[in-house]
Amino acid sequence: MTSQKFSNIARKRVVRGTPNASTATITLFSDLLFKGVGRHPKTGKKKGGIKVLFKQMKQNFPLKYFYGESANAIKIQIWVTLIANLLLMVMRKGLTRQWSFSGLATMVRITLMYYVDFHSLFNNPEKEWVIILSEASGAPPESSLFD
Repeated sequence: MTSQKFSNIARKRVVRGTPNASTATITLFSDLLFKGVGRHPKTGKKKGGIKVLFKQMKQNFPLKYFYGESANAIKIQIWVTLIANLLLMVMRKGLTRQWSFSGLATMVRITLMYYVDFHSLFNNPEKEWVIILSEASGAPPESSLFD
């Protein structure tokens, strides 16, 4: 019977600490033999960064449809989303004007199929829109039957 008591004691973890400004050390016994992952401050920061990344992806690149049924097709779709997210983050860091990530993603989505200089457009969008609209407001050239 005594061997069982000692085996139970051996499975406990001793935690010592000093609360606040007290000089007395408090010793506690815990059933937890190791610290959980969420308790370490560095892993908590990493976990928070991952949560922000996936929240950003869910808001700006919604995966409404999967373009394949295999696990590989879904992985490829997620990797493409991660790469697009990375490209937008790099683009956002290179701009002088401050953009929210969702606003930048929306503007890129709108202007993606047009031939525009993204750097000048996103640094000074009002000026670039005036130039684009003035070029587009002119009448299209008339074609002749014999050209």
